Amino acid sequence: MKLWKSLINIKARFDIVNGSSALHSYNYFFKETEFIKYNQTSDDCSFILDNQFFSDLQPNCVFRPEFTASIDTKGLSVDSSLPNKYLRYNLLKFNVKFSLNFIQKHIIKKSWTIYKMGSNNSFTDPPIKLENNPTVNYSQLIITSNILKYGVYKLVHWVYVKVDTGYLRDIPNEIEQFADVYIQIVPGGIALFCLENGLDRIKIGKKQTLELNPIKYAYDMDFLVNPSSLNYSFYCISTNSSQNSQDIIDINFSESDNLYIFKNSENITLKNECFNSSDDLEFDLTGKILAIKNNTLINKNNLFIVTTYHLNKLYFQLINVETTEVDEVPYGSIM
Repeated sequence: MKLWKSLINIKARFDIVNGSSALHSYNYFFKETEFIKYNQTSDDCSFILDNQFFSDLQPNCVFRPEFTASIDTKGLSVDSSLPNKYLRYNLLKFNVKFSLNFIQKHIIKKSWTIYKMGSNNSFTDPPIKLENNPTVNYSQLIITSNILKYGVYKLVHWVYVKVDTGYLRDIPNEIEQFADVYIQIVPGGIALFCLENGLDRIKIGKKQTLELNPIKYAYDMDFLVNPSSLNYSFYCISTNSSQNSQDIIDINFSESDNLYIFKNSENITLKNECFNSSDDLEFDLTGKILAIKNNTLINKNNLFIVTTYHLNKLYFQLINVETTEVDEVPYGSIM
């Protein structure tokens, strides 16, 4: 190397000894036979200059690059007291962005480890193994539905990077980072249906009966509970009354609105808005299937409400039934 507009030449010698990254000596000269020596040691960067004119040419004693990286958990909760909630039946996706702040050749390894919160609100239990899940070694973890049970989980994302520094073995070239994110798996709930195809509005003729059968048509979104194991309540009100509503929280139920109580009550004065007599309807032996006899509904517009509880949560379906003057309406006709 030659200085600009100068006869001074610089000759540098880099000694790579046992993988060291230290630079060992510089020689400056005007001609091949006129050397001005510059000496240094790699331990404490001490140096000797035979001519101070070249003091501005002092090099760094040791090559110390920094290899850095960062993890971005945006959109994921890093607070165990505020975990993100996910329905059990959903496909779960968790994406962590990992950025490298260098371009050198490297190898990288990633993994996910899952811990379930125990009874003492800690994550000390053995990790959950996601066998045959190839995404555990990538930044995006995908878990199929109905794999994780209800509860709070800590997902630990581990990243290891080793930079290829060639023969320079004394340079720190390994990066290890962790990111903890927290999730809560919650019930998907009960899809409460009492008619085929999930109908909630139908018309019936004078000669037609009606059956409300949640055991046959309802199902648990998580496929853990059999609908026959749940208890159901059936109500009916006239939608011509002041109780016309599309949300169960707006309805003030009376004792006689409960059709099972109305059917089995010994109180002959108990009246229901939809039926003249308790003989107009029947329950099966379990009390979970309601059959309505033909031409027994008093009103043109009737609102049936079916409810059930699962894991202390209320689920319901509102069914609007309109009576017609014809004998029969095609089954499942939509209003």
